[in-house]
Amino acid sequence: IVATLGTTWRNDLPLVGPDGWILMADSADVVDLNPVSGKRRRTYAGGASDLWSLVRWNGFRPRARGLDRPVEFEADSADTAAVAPPDSGASRINEPARAAAAPVQTPAAPPSRAEPPPAAAPTGWTLSFAALLDEQRARAQAATIRIDGRPARVVGTPRDGTMIWRVVAGPFATREEAERAGRRTGLPYWVYEDTP
Repeated sequence: IVATLGTTWRNDLPLVGPDGWILMADSADVVDLNPVSGKRRRTYAGGASDLWSLVRWNGFRPRARGLDRPVEFEADSADTAAVAPPDSGASRINEPARAAAAPVQTPAAPPSRAEPPPAAAPTGWTLSFAALLDEQRARAQAATIRIDGRPARVVGTPRDGTMIWRVVAGPFATREEAERAGRRTGLPYWVYEDTP
C-alpha cells in the first residue's frame, strides 16, 4: 500500500490508468492524481457527471477496402431435380405421367456495387487528449494544452448519430515525434495514425 485516498466509490471511479495515476471524483470534478506523491496532474471540471472508462482507441481509422465486399456464390451448373431418370425399358403400369419439367429460372446476379474509394494515405500521426460529448468542455480543455507553442484544437466527428468532440494536436511526421510531444505535456494521451 502506497497511499490512502478519500473519494466516493462509483462503478467507474476511482480508475487506475495505464501509467499508474488514479482518476477519482472530487465533488463535481474528477482529478488525475499520482497516488505516491499526491500530486494532481489535471482537474476535469464537471467531470463527475461523466462516465469514465479505459479504452484502447485506434482513432477511428478507415477500414481496409477488402473488408466490406458483398458475398458472392458460384452459379449453379444445373438443376438435378429437373433431369428425368434413365428408362429401364420395363413398362410402368399405373404410374402417373410425369409432368414436363418447368424451365429453371436462374436468379439475376445482384447489381454490382461500386468499389469504395481507396483509403487516403495517412498524412502523419496525431495526439488525442480527450473525446468528449460537450463541445464547450472540449474547447476549455484544448485552451490549456500547448505543444511547442502551438495550441491543441478541437475536432468534431459524428459517431452513430452523436457528435464527439476530440481534443487533438498534430500532425507529427513520425509516431516517435508524436510520443515525445505527448510526454512533454505531462497529460494522458493517445497516438494514432492519420490526421482528423
